[in-house]
Amino acid sequence: MGASKNKEPEQANNSQLMFMLTILGSLAVINIIVTVVMQNAAPAPPVNVAEIHTAEEHQLLGLTKTELVSMIITLRDGGTIDLPAPAPLPKQKPVTTPNPTPTPEPEIETADAEDAPAADEGEDDDDYTLEGLGPEAMPTDAKLKQIRKDEKVRTKALAKTRTKKDQKAHETGYNRNKFNQWISDKLSLHRRSWDTRPKGCIDQQYTPRSRMPNVSVMIIFHNEARSTLLRTAWSVLDRSPEHLIHEIVFVDDGSDFDHLLAPLDEDVAKIPKAKLVRLTERVGLIQAKVEGVRRASGEVLVFMDSHCEVNDGWLEPLLDRIIKNPKAVACPVIDAIDADTFQVKEAIVEMGAFTWGLTFYWLSPPHTKHDKELKTVVPFDSPAMAGGIFAMRRDYFIELGEYDDGMETWGGENFEMSFRVWMCGGVIENVPCSHIAHVFRTESPYKFKTKSDPHKTINKNLNRVAGVWMDEYADVFYNVSAHSSKNYVTGHIDPPPGDVAARSQLRKDHQCKSFRWYMENIATYMYIPFPEHYHQFGRLKNLQSGECMYHEGNPDGSLILAVFRDCEGPVDRPQEGRESVTWYLTKGSGREGQLRHEAEYGSRCLHAHNVKKNSRLSLARCYDQEFPDERLRWTFDQETQQIYLHNKPTACLTAGVNDQIIITKCKTTASNKQKWTFLPYESEAAHDEL
Repeated sequence: MGASKNKEPEQANNSQLMFMLTILGSLAVINIIVTVVMQNAAPAPPVNVAEIHTAEEHQLLGLTKTELVSMIITLRDGGTIDLPAPAPLPKQKPVTTPNPTPTPEPEIETADAEDAPAADEGEDDDDYTLEGLGPEAMPTDAKLKQIRKDEKVRTKALAKTRTKKDQKAHETGYNRNKFNQWISDKLSLHRRSWDTRPKGCIDQQYTPRSRMPNVSVMIIFHNEARSTLLRTAWSVLDRSPEHLIHEIVFVDDGSDFDHLLAPLDEDVAKIPKAKLVRLTERVGLIQAKVEGVRRASGEVLVFMDSHCEVNDGWLEPLLDRIIKNPKAVACPVIDAIDADTFQVKEAIVEMGAFTWGLTFYWLSPPHTKHDKELKTVVPFDSPAMAGGIFAMRRDYFIELGEYDDGMETWGGENFEMSFRVWMCGGVIENVPCSHIAHVFRTESPYKFKTKSDPHKTINKNLNRVAGVWMDEYADVFYNVSAHSSKNYVTGHIDPPPGDVAARSQLRKDHQCKSFRWYMENIATYMYIPFPEHYHQFGRLKNLQSGECMYHEGNPDGSLILAVFRDCEGPVDRPQEGRESVTWYLTKGSGREGQLRHEAEYGSRCLHAHNVKKNSRLSLARCYDQEFPDERLRWTFDQETQQIYLHNKPTACLTAGVNDQIIITKCKTTASNKQKWTFLPYESEAAHDEL
């Protein structure tokens, strides 16, 4: 063992000597090749560089030819050498999880020529190392301490018995804002709440912040509570890299509350990078956004409602998506600020969806059923956006047509932009690592142009959306909507949408795709009630009762029980008409055999929650392709006129006592109680009542 140890230095020196001689030999060969190539002016043959196996060999390769020769002579004479301090290995780009639906990578804008480094001094402009979030976005003990302090202030104020003065302020604030302004005013403008980001977001890598575009944060308001308005702005400044915030643009849409006049001027003057744009008269949220953008100068626009609070690390994930695709509209996860308690509640990561009545709702994206990791951190496509909070390039917002200037106040602009973005070559992405909290109210405190009936304003806007973007699918909207209608004889649409020629021309100029393309490629979760997608369609009438199955039913605990109503519609709700008793017997993969009703609020299907004899039937959400449920699947026998459960052919749909719809054993000779028919519409003119 001792002899073996004595030979180790000699063996090491021999190894180093052989490796150095190899390097010198390689250099000699390369010199000969270069000389020949230069003499013949021909392209150089490829030279394979041997793989570096050890850090020591990596150090030797970094030495000059002179240094190598000197070391070889030292080793030949039996001496020893000391290698220089190891140089760092070349940086490697981190491996990032790919987007489930990759978007094309745009070229990164280069610096001006006078600012650009020389070719031999700087790296390729497209070659950079991704980086993590900055220290301001990371959890710290100090932040945790502040959260606990702010939460204590909030909970103590809520628990305290209010004085008469406080109670009056509470009531006044609620009447004005439809949220608890009193508790908002008690909280710090810099208050912190719990970090709602998924844990994996802390470790995500993004485009370096030095390469990110700057931002104009657009805050549009009308008669907003001052505390929520100012807290929105301060949260942005407190939780964003300072150099990325170009400006905060407050746009006052004709407010007339005293606290939003001179006092607000003073407040805004104290907020760095903030400016206040005042519109002389109220134009509505939609047009106020356009006016604000025309006064903004940041590269990217971030629209926010006037009662928001951003989370740490909210901005970089949004900008990263826009850098990767300049035609991306990036949407954060919108957490809820409770309107009563102002507690921030974490939202479920979902995609934006809509019903045929153009009502927005949240839906679990397809990939989250199987991959929880994707659900938490990876951006994904969203068919629609909520509309109040999103980011996109300012030049793209203008190029794409801003907002429809024929729309009034608010309502429907989110659908118009969603369809326009997707159909005209852009994408809408939900970004799970960007969280912004928003006060959700149960009703709006604002007045509409049509004060007595706000639905007329909203549905005028929706009718414009349908007329410009939905092609032949617009009729589905008119038939389902509770507040829009179309006369199929005269073509008249109510409420009248006004002149849509300019928006139609915009669509033509941008060579936008069809709504069918959008439905088949983007909104694939939707059931399309066209003849190729159903076996039967009409008012579902029972021959014994002479009445039809009603879509709303009777609430009974957690269930909604199916009931009969008049086939012209419920007598106590004549405005609902025949549409309320109309059903599809669907066909197609994932939806085969559903007894399905399409309403403004969404879809509803007949559900056999209990298959015991004489059990009541309920109405439940149609799960479509999400969760196949055989208790939603029915078969209609046209000969016997019976409707039975697909996986239990002995269980038939039956008229019970009073207005009840039950399930009983199928009779060989069916009685009228088990006989059903789908009443057709008498004419196309009648179809507009749907």
